[in-house]
Amino acid sequence: MTLLQPSYLWGLSSLLVPIAIHLWSRNKVRVIKVGSTQFIAQTKSNKSTTIQLNELWLLVLRCLMLTVLVFIIAKPFWTTKSDQKQVVYVFEPSLLATATAREKFKDIPQEDRLLLASGFPEWREDLEINHIAPPNYWQLAQETTTIAADSIVIFTNAFAKAIKGKRPTINSKINWIVVDSYPQEDTPIVAVQRVDSTAVIYAQMKEGNLSFYDKMQPSQSRISQGDSISVGPVDNDKVVPLIIKEPIQVTILSDQSTIAELYYLEAAFRAISKYTYRDIRTQKISKLDTLENRDMDYLISLIEAPTQYYIVPTLELSPDPIARKLIAPTSIALKHTLTRRLSPKIIEEKDFVPQLLDWMQLDIPIKKIAVDYDYRTVPEETIQTNYINAGNQRNKVVQSSLSSVLWVILILLLFMERLVASARKQ
Repeated sequence: MTLLQPSYLWGLSSLLVPIAIHLWSRNKVRVIKVGSTQFIAQTKSNKSTTIQLNELWLLVLRCLMLTVLVFIIAKPFWTTKSDQKQVVYVFEPSLLATATAREKFKDIPQEDRLLLASGFPEWREDLEINHIAPPNYWQLAQETTTIAADSIVIFTNAFAKAIKGKRPTINSKINWIVVDSYPQEDTPIVAVQRVDSTAVIYAQMKEGNLSFYDKMQPSQSRISQGDSISVGPVDNDKVVPLIIKEPIQVTILSDQSTIAELYYLEAAFRAISKYTYRDIRTQKISKLDTLENRDMDYLISLIEAPTQYYIVPTLELSPDPIARKLIAPTSIALKHTLTRRLSPKIIEEKDFVPQLLDWMQLDIPIKKIAVDYDYRTVPEETIQTNYINAGNQRNKVVQSSLSSVLWVILILLLFMERLVASARKQ
């Protein structure tokens, strides 16, 4: 047992008060006049012994009450050893997914291994870990206060895409260790089949940067089940999704005065085609009456003449010097307006190519698939959380307050003291 305020033990000197009162009361002599002393000797051994015993019990009870009260003020605690561990090791699930990966950590006891997931489950040898999305590192770091350990070591891939939100400040001692477990090699992620060719898109990690490039697939590619394709040697191939894309037909209404603008527009489509891996084909017309019976997906007019042809998404030139955006919507669902004439300066200042891409609303499934292959990492100092030494930090011992128990004892002693005092008066 330990005391939070041991200086209050000086209050035990108050025990001298009931002892002094007891000794002083024994010296008091009362003179009682009686007519006969015939029966005094007979009652002395019974009554006087009972009175003396009651006096002694009152002294003991009152001393105990004062002692208990002093200890309550001193705030006693009962200390016991806790079952928390000195160090606990937490692993990002993907680091223990295979036997080869687990071989790196064979020296760490299995009973000290937890998984970096909600609730921090214990890792087991028979636990199957499939492809798991990277956890939210900083959100789980705030939950580590539930782990009974003096120090926590977290082994992680430190993916940049898994760091979300504001850097947390917690009272858990966490040591983040970044493990480089993903090969820095080009990985095929998806194949795009066009009319006359098939291109395989590769994700490339180089010096911490993620980029993509395409490579033409040989004509003898092995297509399986119609929605995937085998890439690489027969003995070590990889199956990737196959996306079939038809060419996009864009019809441009132009005349001799807009030849330069037509050139800028075609250059923008070439950039979008490379970015989206879509085959975009443009065709020029000079008269509105030639729109009929044309196979097209988009219509763009570079001359100031309403097309009145809004069957497909249409972009018409309608200069508006106060418009904020270069491509602005209208009240007609499929109609947008081009608020400036195209020039190199306007294209650069107004971000024409991104706006043109948004207007076309091309889905980019390739980019969605590529997110799973984003293995960019951050250094250890970037993922570290802020540590604050809080007053309620976990200790190696568990302290239980005894004040409530002592209050119960004090009430019982007070009740007993009143009973003995009332019996003394009788």
